[in-house]
Amino acid sequence: MKIIQIPRNYQVWTGQKEIDFSKRVLMSIDYWGELFGSTGAEIRIFEPMLTPPLTPITNLGGIWKIYIDQIVRFQGYLENSYKERAKGGNILTFSLRSVLCAWDLLLTNTTFGVSGADHTVNNMTEYLQYLINQVVSLSGIQFNGIIPSNNVAFDDLYENGILSVVNSSYLTEIQKACQSLGFQIFTNPFSGDVQIINPLEVPGNYFQLLDDEIVKAGFTVDFPSIPATVLVNDDISNIGKSYGHIPSDGISPDETNYNMTGINNLAFATVSGMKETALGGIAHKIYDISRKASQVLTVKKANLEAVYDRRALAEILTWTDSSQRIGEYIIDYFRASISPDGINTEIRAFVK
Repeated sequence: MKIIQIPRNYQVWTGQKEIDFSKRVLMSIDYWGELFGSTGAEIRIFEPMLTPPLTPITNLGGIWKIYIDQIVRFQGYLENSYKERAKGGNILTFSLRSVLCAWDLLLTNTTFGVSGADHTVNNMTEYLQYLINQVVSLSGIQFNGIIPSNNVAFDDLYENGILSVVNSSYLTEIQKACQSLGFQIFTNPFSGDVQIINPLEVPGNYFQLLDDEIVKAGFTVDFPSIPATVLVNDDISNIGKSYGHIPSDGISPDETNYNMTGINNLAFATVSGMKETALGGIAHKIYDISRKASQVLTVKKANLEAVYDRRALAEILTWTDSSQRIGEYIIDYFRASISPDGINTEIRAFVK
């Protein structure tokens, strides 16, 4: 195996100290972000025989940071480590996960509502504000942004105006609340904090890629992932509402998705403790997001990802195809790779 030092100005902090590369070789760095999935990083290091251990395993806690060209490119926690014997030493692999995992703290046996609840909240905005304030205090991971504004009373969302949380976590309940409002909670690899956005109405920066940095590009439409009808069911009342080709009574048909596929397929989602009147709106949002997220532009570019306003995810990429047609796409995934073979970034974006 040929061990080659990557040609870049870099630093890696383990949370408590900087890794000393004077006797080690940094073989590769990968880091990625995903709007609707996981964000993480992987570092591979060659450590020659007889080199003192990197650091005691008891000192690997805290937030790891990866700097490239003096810019923080990733912040997160250690997920696992792996050591592999190689000729003349060992190859160490460290897998990292985003700071969002620190919000996955236990929340149990408590109620929220206007009267008779453990915590008084009048609407979903106040509910999210309470959860975020608490989890920021407990985890130390900050929230950066604006909490979604929704003044619909709890009485109109939940039976008896009470939301009961029996055995869950702050992160899970925040994700549920965001889903019901059509928002998404996520973190960018380099920000070190948590953000919430409406994925269909992102207030992002618009940018274009230079022709000479594009390695390859392609456009895909995943038709099986476009539902003709979306059904949202409450798992407590067992009441459901559908939107699309076959809507529930009182909801107008929407044939947009069905006209794209000609297949009467169904997407199913569940919520907990929500009133029947709120279910149709949730189904409508899932219907639109599913259609747009199925139309994907994938680009591989030379060099690292662009960083705008502390964010790469949820930025808007303006793309001009070979026929000079211009489209706008929302970035929902990117992966930057640095190795002796080159430096590149893969970008995935769905139609705006």
